[in-house]
Amino acid sequence: MTERWREAARCRDEGLVLFFPREQHEDEADADYREVVHRHTEFPASFCRRCPVREECFALSMKKRATEGVFGGVNQVIRQRWLKAGRKWRCQADGCGKTIDPFTLLSDPDIDRCEEHRA
Repeated sequence: MTERWREAARCRDEGLVLFFPREQHEDEADADYREVVHRHTEFPASFCRRCPVREECFALSMKKRATEGVFGGVNQVIRQRWLKAGRKWRCQADGCGKTIDPFTLLSDPDIDRCEEHRA
C-alpha cells in the first residue's frame, strides 16, 4: 500500500541526513546525546512546520514506533517519551481518531482533541 501523501511532503527531495543524524553515542540517556539530538532537530522541525502533510508523517512515525529521525517536526526523544507515557496523539472525540497536529501537541501537554473538536 503506497502512501500518496508522501508526494506532497516538503522533504521528498531532501537528503535523509537532515532528518536522521548519524552521530552515535553509547548511552542515549547521556546529556551529550540529548544535545546532539536537539541540535540536529531544530532545523528539521522548522522545516516540517511548513509542510502540508506533517500530521500524516507524524502519525506514521507513531504507528510504526520509529526510534530514529524527525517525523512531522518531532524528534525521536520526544516521540519515545510520549509513547512511554501513553500520550494521546489521536483525537479522543467520539469516532474521530484524526491525528492531532504535532506542533499543537508540543505546545499543549493536555490537548487530546483535533482542532475541529476543540471549538
